[in-house]
Amino acid sequence: MICGPPGDGRAFSDAVLAEYATRVRERTGVGYFWFEVADRPNGPTAYHLIHFASHPLAFWRMNEELSKWREKTLPDRSLFEQPDLWVQEIATNVKARLATVSSFRIMDNLGDVLGTTLGKARGPHVREALNSLESDGIVKGPIKGDMGRFVVTATQSD
Repeated sequence: MICGPPGDGRAFSDAVLAEYATRVRERTGVGYFWFEVADRPNGPTAYHLIHFASHPLAFWRMNEELSKWREKTLPDRSLFEQPDLWVQEIATNVKARLATVSSFRIMDNLGDVLGTTLGKARGPHVREALNSLESDGIVKGPIKGDMGRFVVTATQSD
């Protein structure tokens, strides 16, 4: 039998996961993100899946598929499945990113843009957030094309 240290098993397993993913990234140069998997809808996390890839578009596409699967599997929105809140979070995250750079490509900043909505929100949610920010005069439009490849550019305020 293999056992970890006593105490919070979740914290220990998360630390092992983070260390493993970091070591793979350092040795291979690939990026990664992980997500939680449950045995049943709204059930507790049973395990994590790690997605490694060498191109940022792979993460965008994986996130799109996770979001579609989640929507199909969990058609009855729970208290935590609130796309309006996702759009607000994405808009907030985009504004925060634009505080440090004048423009950026979504797929190169996926974690920063999606934040806690990773695996839940996808292109239409990002588009809605960007359209809102365009209406507020924060980002330049038009907001067109593939959202993963889209370059967000701040409006210049004089």
